[in-house]
Amino acid sequence: MLSLTASNRDEQPTERRSPLVDLNRQQLQDALRSFVPSANLVSHSVAKSGRSNTNYVLETSEGNFVLRVHARDPALGAKERALHEHCRRLVPLAPLLGTSAGSASVPHAHSLLEFVEGDTLEAVILAGASERLETAACNLGHALAQLVTCQFEQMGDLSADTDGSLVVRAWPFDDFEQRVLFESPAAGRLGSLRDEVWSLLNRARHRYQHATGPHLVHGDFNPTNLLIADDGEVTAILDWEFAHSGNLWADIGNLLRHRGVPLPGSFTVRLLEGLNDGGFKPSKDWHALSLLADLSSALEFLSSPDDRPQTHAHALSQIRGTLAALRE
Repeated sequence: MLSLTASNRDEQPTERRSPLVDLNRQQLQDALRSFVPSANLVSHSVAKSGRSNTNYVLETSEGNFVLRVHARDPALGAKERALHEHCRRLVPLAPLLGTSAGSASVPHAHSLLEFVEGDTLEAVILAGASERLETAACNLGHALAQLVTCQFEQMGDLSADTDGSLVVRAWPFDDFEQRVLFESPAAGRLGSLRDEVWSLLNRARHRYQHATGPHLVHGDFNPTNLLIADDGEVTAILDWEFAHSGNLWADIGNLLRHRGVPLPGSFTVRLLEGLNDGGFKPSKDWHALSLLADLSSALEFLSSPDDRPQTHAHALSQIRGTLAALRE
């Protein structure tokens, strides 16, 4: 779900979690008309961003749309529809026209969204430090503060209930990091780093305090999922399939993660200003908390049962950087 004029450079690593779903023109036309009966497909392309679902950009007689094919989990369409209803008044979203559990023509669950103009934050970062980037950082901080207002009673994954409301499913483990470090393939890939990571996490449990209760977390708040207008306004926050009940440090850690092009210091300053303006005051340990939250993301990537060399190398590099930043 990218701007037609934005950079389509893939964020490294480029390996996918799920294979691309190959739909022909007739299937795309059928899916389109199930939501917009009068539309004729003019052209289509596969968006290069994202490594889980498949997103088709559709140019049609009735405007431009994005067909999102939920390859990883057929329940994701209902989840994203429930999320859209839950937070569309809080943060900018791509308008959702409808979802389907699948059809005779397109057997995969899918959703149709309006195409939103704007450049990805990734493209804005690559263009270099600018007033536009600083304004975007402030607006993104404000948006994250709004997500904090969506409170839940416990942490866990989000799904759609039969009535379309959001429900929280508690995580199926008591200690994610321990399970990953000692019961998954991550242990072998970490090698001697495993014990240092475990020691760091145990120290962090006592040293740092989470200052927020469970609330809505986007879960993939990275620069390819954030669309920015010319004036720095956020036009849409995309791709909510990993949304869950947790704390905003995960989204901040994801946003600030090093991806080859360093962010200017002014970006973080303005991000914190936006959080404060939005009504959330970060604790003094906010940076350590965001690094620790994003460490969990790297460990999850490293625990995959299949061999993904690029993904694992990227995760190991991130883990080494976190250890260096937090090492006493």
